[in-house]
Amino acid sequence: MDINSILRGVVNNASKGLTDLDNTTRKTDGKSLDASVATFAKNEEKVTLTSAASRLGELAQQASNQPEVNAERVASLRAAIAEGNYKPNPASIAARLMTFENQIKG
Repeated sequence: MDINSILRGVVNNASKGLTDLDNTTRKTDGKSLDASVATFAKNEEKVTLTSAASRLGELAQQASNQPEVNAERVASLRAAIAEGNYKPNPASIAARLMTFENQIKG
């Protein structure tokens, strides 16, 4: 991922929050934020993320494609808890946590 795309996203998000403010608040070191970004972009500097950070980004993207809540699973767990039948398996939970940790590490 290069810094230019990150900066474009920052500028876009920042400008959304600054719509009610005058442009003088968007100055840094006497330059407008857009001019500072343009100057930085001309230098063609790049940021390299660690493999763990890249992997977290990939996992976040995959997670965003999944349904937010599995309503059927939640309902069945609530019923089991209410009935006193829910018995979590600590070994299974630990194994899944370790699997997740290993996915992050890559």
